[in-house]
Amino acid sequence: MLQVIINADDFGLTDGVTSGIVHAIQQGVVTSTTAMACVPGAADRLRRYAPQIPQRIGAHLQLTTGRPLSHPSLIPTLCAANGNFHESKSSLAKASIREILIEWHAQYQFLLNLGIQPTHIDTHHHVHKLPNVFEAFCEMTNRLSIPARAVTPAMRLSLQQACVPCPDQMILAFYGDALDIDTFLSLTKGPLQSVSESTVVEIMCHPGYSCASLLKLSKYTHQRDRELAILCSPQLSQQLSSHGITLSSYEVLHNIRPLTNASHIQSA
Repeated sequence: MLQVIINADDFGLTDGVTSGIVHAIQQGVVTSTTAMACVPGAADRLRRYAPQIPQRIGAHLQLTTGRPLSHPSLIPTLCAANGNFHESKSSLAKASIREILIEWHAQYQFLLNLGIQPTHIDTHHHVHKLPNVFEAFCEMTNRLSIPARAVTPAMRLSLQQACVPCPDQMILAFYGDALDIDTFLSLTKGPLQSVSESTVVEIMCHPGYSCASLLKLSKYTHQRDRELAILCSPQLSQQLSSHGITLSSYEVLHNIRPLTNASHIQSA
């Protein structure tokens, strides 16, 4: 049986994006999301919307875009001159692993303080593809004993060797201007052909309602409306079911890959 996790990134980014993700989970095929802590209005937004989708929210850890939760004096390698994160992830190539952990633990604690117990973690702009950031990411998952997103096969292997639960495959291609139901369905054909008893595939998506505030924060705007319409289409739900695809959330990884390194959050 092929189990598919459809994860909506950027929960908390704007009211339009956040309410759109809630709609995609309640009325569509989206099964989980990951929340941002370092964007304007995140706390208020998450307080209002998170209770509507309990046990469906992970942490979308940031090192780019927005303002860190830690004081700049504690994380100088992560901050631009204005105190914000660097806009480009290339600026993180020499970032301190210790500082990354300080900031990520602050973001994780931020979600806990709002009553959100993250189901899994991933990173904004996939910054954990950088070697030093991935080292911090592995440390974070081990400290928290929490499932994580593996962006590449090599990353999946490294995480699984460290006893970190993660999907068997990751699909990033549902993104851009030319999207429709057939596009989405075609992305599952490869995994379906090589399915095993416990294959778990994650599909990344970015549904939401575009609005004026989104234009200031993201280049991906009207495309989110299109994604939302596709992901809430009854036709897509029917097609996935007819293809033998079971929709799952990250909770399935807790069940089929028991965590072995249980620990509590620690200071970096």
